[in-house]
Amino acid sequence: MEDEEERDTQPILKRKVEKVTKYDRDYIWGLVQDQFRREGFSETASEIAMTDFERIYQYALDNVRFVRRAEVLAEFVFNGLYSVWNNRVRKGGG
Repeated sequence: MEDEEERDTQPILKRKVEKVTKYDRDYIWGLVQDQFRREGFSETASEIAMTDFERIYQYALDNVRFVRRAEVLAEFVFNGLYSVWNNRVRKGGG
């Protein structure tokens, strides 16, 4: 009974990605850009796909939990940008 009470009063920890340095942001930008090139995007197409980088990157920082490596965050950002790209192409705007 005492253990249950202690557990009920303990805060639930929810960790977000915090205090990403400029180096991390630039590193993630580079990883995402490289992934677009590996997917066969031309330099111009990859630059266009990256136009929403700031928005998707900030969304990732605000919403992705328990990210331990920049590469995992970069993968999330890439998937978001790739989704935006596919939506634009389907609508004829990409």
